[in-house]
Amino acid sequence: MFNLRKYAARDLLPLTIHLREADKNYILAMTNTMPFIALSNSFADADTAVTIVNEDDTPVAVFAVSGGNVWLQTCCLTDGRALDVIRAGKEILKRLGDAELYCVVPVKDTRVRLLCKAMGFNEQVEFTDNFNGTGIAHVELKRRTNCLN
Repeated sequence: MFNLRKYAARDLLPLTIHLREADKNYILAMTNTMPFIALSNSFADADTAVTIVNEDDTPVAVFAVSGGNVWLQTCCLTDGRALDVIRAGKEILKRLGDAELYCVVPVKDTRVRLLCKAMGFNEQVEFTDNFNGTGIAHVELKRRTNCLN
């Protein structure tokens, strides 16, 4: 089972070392910036950021909220542990209460879409086939707060 702690900048290096190649490529395509720098800037500007750590206290994911938008950056250390990620995400969402939250996910990333849906982001509110001019199709999902149990 994973544990939660307040995000600290020191959590970023172990996380980025273990990023999947597909995640590195996606972050680079979306930001035109190296993943470590892009994630550092994003998490530093977040309203809320929580690090998800494994049993060895190694960061395996960061869950962040900024302006009502949620993002979850996982790494290969979560592979095969989707239920632990979902449990951790649901615990963070419970702490946030009934805030109206959204997540934007790439249409082709089934793993991320399923994680978000399992955490209660079930209502599709928008679709774009060229998100921020990247040519990457995304769907925006809204959280239904009664799905957190």
